[in-house]
Amino acid sequence: MRNSDLFARVGGDEFVLLFKNMNKENAKAKINSIKLQLENIVDFSFGLKEFKYDNEISLDELLKEVDIKMYTQKRRLLLGGRSLLGGD
Repeated sequence: MRNSDLFARVGGDEFVLLFKNMNKENAKAKINSIKLQLENIVDFSFGLKEFKYDNEISLDELLKEVDIKMYTQKRRLLLGGRSLLGGD
């Protein structure tokens, strides 16, 4: 992670990772790199949303969108899908 990135616990087993000034494709590649580094330790699902500060969306709405994407990925995993390259 870069010094400009933010990693925070939202609650329970949910965390937010914010990549400042990074597009969606680079963020997805970064998350998948982290997943590969942690593959023998922990697995996780993720939701991904590119956000620009001029968007008219609240933080609550943004987190809700990403949460829905993460749960969609979890359902895919339960049905035998792969977690890499998911989350969008």
